Amino acid sequence: MKKLLILAALLCTALYFCGHSSVHDRVEAEGPRLAKLDDLNSPEFRVGVPLGGKSMSVGEDQFSRARLCYFNNPRTAYDAILQRKADAFLFSSHSLDFIDSRHKDLTVLPGCLDRVDIAIAFTPEQGNLRAEVNHFIKLFKNDGTYEDMYNRWFKSRKLPRLPYIEKPARPKRTIRVGTCSQVAPLCFRVGEEELSGFDIELLQRLALHLNAHIILYDMDFPELFAALDDSRIDMALAGLNKDTTRPDKVIYSKNYIDSYIVAIVHSDLVKKAEKK
Repeated sequence: MKKLLILAALLCTALYFCGHSSVHDRVEAEGPRLAKLDDLNSPEFRVGVPLGGKSMSVGEDQFSRARLCYFNNPRTAYDAILQRKADAFLFSSHSLDFIDSRHKDLTVLPGCLDRVDIAIAFTPEQGNLRAEVNHFIKLFKNDGTYEDMYNRWFKSRKLPRLPYIEKPARPKRTIRVGTCSQVAPLCFRVGEEELSGFDIELLQRLALHLNAHIILYDMDFPELFAALDDSRIDMALAGLNKDTTRPDKVIYSKNYIDSYIVAIVHSDLVKKAEKK
């Protein structure tokens, strides 16, 4: 029985690679096949989605004709595309813009499927703080700061350095913030101590706007919500997707990043000039 199971697994693997490689064989013979996102909705394409979350549900709904495959994390999906084991991956545009800018062999297709709500989380008791943060986000987006930061952090080939931002000289309050240093370019470590990234620059600007001293707690994602529940932090800033299923426990700011569900593919599949 064990030998039969092994043989069956090997046969399935062989069939998968034989069937999948035909897409790339046709690309070599006929040229690139994709001009826009909707072109992926075809049985000839293997489209990856992340397990759980909005990208998965939207992909299942809008790509019913494609062959869907599921990934535990985005990095595995990018590797699968580069190794020609998948043709595309659906995910948030700010994350895929970052990958696109740093990988000549990966390209984001034109078009989007749906909006993704990237927001800051608070406990319901921090409603006043949320209102102040929402006001800051509105100003931050209207005065050009957001666009400048987005281009520097998500569309640059190299990770930029944090700009110098003056700290409040006499802060009138302290805000405890939970973040996660595992998601560049939102938040990551430079060396062993210093935190950097889009979220850190945003916090420095927020601290100046609110005349506040920020205390940062670097946590894993699951711990962020536990820390909010236990009132160990006042807000969580870590590229979080809005989850409105627990309004009695967590409330959210306005979107501080404008993001959409898009697709990244191998550059060979795209009908456009070669990326420089």
